[in-house]
Amino acid sequence: LITFADAAAAAAAAANAGADAAAQLAAERPFLHCAPEMLEPYLKHVKVRALGEALRFGVAFYHEALSAAERRVVEELYSKGAVQVVVATHQMAYKLPLRAHLVVVVSTQQVTL
Repeated sequence: LITFADAAAAAAAAANAGADAAAQLAAERPFLHCAPEMLEPYLKHVKVRALGEALRFGVAFYHEALSAAERRVVEELYSKGAVQVVVATHQMAYKLPLRAHLVVVVSTQQVTL
């Protein structure tokens, strides 16, 4: 599942909400499709604490403020099927090198000042 949000903060908030929901099912981790210890080598490249926490539950966010290394971590874990949910900003829509069977667009309205 890839969903698009209108800003980096919204993408992070949506991903963290998904991780929180997954945390309620902590024993199951429904969106993480690998052994939790398999994430450790990837998490060494993640500096954004919220992203690291979300990844532990199989949820990620993807926006322009992430480092190239963090984006690669999200791309690789999603491509391998370990992470099942990615929330990205609209700005990253054309740069996102991932495929999905389901894409959710949160908002189609964009305000320009």
